[in-house]
Amino acid sequence: MTKSKEYKLHVQDYFFEILERFNPSQNLDINQGLDKYLSNKKVFLKEAEFNDALKSLKTKLRNHIKYKINKSSLSKFEFSKSDDNLIIGIAKRNPVYKETPAIVRYLLNCDDKDFELISAVLVNHLLTEYSVVTRKSADGGIDFVGKGDFSKAIDPKIDTVLSKKNNVIFRVVGQSKRYNPKSVKIKTKDIREFYGSAKILQNALDEHYLSGWLGDSKILSEIRLADPFLLVYITTTYYSSDSIALSDKLGILVFDIDDIAFEIIEHSIGLDNNEFDEVKFLREIKKRHTTKPISNSALRDATAHS
Repeated sequence: MTKSKEYKLHVQDYFFEILERFNPSQNLDINQGLDKYLSNKKVFLKEAEFNDALKSLKTKLRNHIKYKINKSSLSKFEFSKSDDNLIIGIAKRNPVYKETPAIVRYLLNCDDKDFELISAVLVNHLLTEYSVVTRKSADGGIDFVGKGDFSKAIDPKIDTVLSKKNNVIFRVVGQSKRYNPKSVKIKTKDIREFYGSAKILQNALDEHYLSGWLGDSKILSEIRLADPFLLVYITTTYYSSDSIALSDKLGILVFDIDDIAFEIIEHSIGLDNNEFDEVKFLREIKKRHTTKPISNSALRDATAHS
């Protein structure tokens, strides 16, 4: 490996370390931070090489901020207007975001069942009328499904036509993965596998296909073949740039751990006087999780597909 490629990998690793460890209540001098990070890794660069690495890091951070804004989410930090080497935590501007680390800790330590419930509630708030969490023992790679209409999913400021089509139904099909961001990142392989599972589910609705669906047959009763699919991937870690690009191409909505934390704060779930309360949070999550009962006839019809 050339030295140029080596320090670019270190820049990439430090970029993810900032995403993982940055506290929204603090500031970070990324010039000093990168220098300290490289020294700890025993990587010593010439001045021109270091400046190039720093420039690359700034580009990644700015692209991250832009990406979050474009998807109507938030970054934990923003660049100082007076110092190009300084990123400032958003809790400096809005103190409510100081609870982000407490929420992140909870999400990383909760069990998979609770995280799937949290994911379903997040989807409820953003996209759907209801959602159904699948049985983990036989989910076929799908963790939750839901029903929504364009009036809730589309910002009327962006698309005034679709936002008024209350009768146009789509189905949300989602996967939720609870990983430690220090050790696991979502890669293109993960996105492809989820996309493949969703396609198998979609094909299982068509009687002309030989179904390869191995999941819970109840899921099939929640979806009609004619309904558009909206695919959602939710995780407690971060996505590689390649997996984000692939998700965009495939039309998959992706949420990382910061997106989840910010939505929890925006909807004041489990917050008491702007302080995060774990007990209250789980109680409210269970209360806010709405599901549509599945009729016996629908269940019989669904079972016939599998």
